[in-house]
Amino acid sequence: MKNTSWSPVAKWYSGIVGEGGHYFHEHVIFSSLKKILNPKDHKSVLDIGLWARSLRTLSPGVTYTGIDISKDLLTEAKKLDKNSQHSYYVADAARGIPTPADSFDHAVCILAIQNMQDAALTIANIALSLKPGGDLVIVMNHPCFRIPRQSSWEIDEANKLEYRRVGQSLPLAP
Repeated sequence: MKNTSWSPVAKWYSGIVGEGGHYFHEHVIFSSLKKILNPKDHKSVLDIGLWARSLRTLSPGVTYTGIDISKDLLTEAKKLDKNSQHSYYVADAARGIPTPADSFDHAVCILAIQNMQDAALTIANIALSLKPGGDLVIVMNHPCFRIPRQSSWEIDEANKLEYRRVGQSLPLAP
């Protein structure tokens, strides 16, 4: 199986989302995610890909479990985590989730599924880990932003803008 680990960029990534979080994640993704899930005390959240570690507003009574294939990303996440009750596992979610079935009220996979080689198997394993009626929220980049050498971030210094340049997008499905 192809290695899709973000270990080589773990320190860089942690610098971007570190203590204060990244503006886009905090104000767009996580504020919406909190409205959708709004986990309460005595509820459990499974985070595949560790992006939701920026959910700094989780109630202390929420049980959090983070899973990532990258040991280095887990190490960086643990450094930022102020709650010693949270659990972290190095695992490839496509090969299985190292927790008992029916363990979680909620599961999230934020901006990570598009980097995984076998998304279908990952989703199937997440489903097994959810309690009956549990919620799964997946946030992913639009496919047009995922084409190597055909899209990139650009900075317009004069107008103080950062934007995504798309030279070519994937064809739309019929």
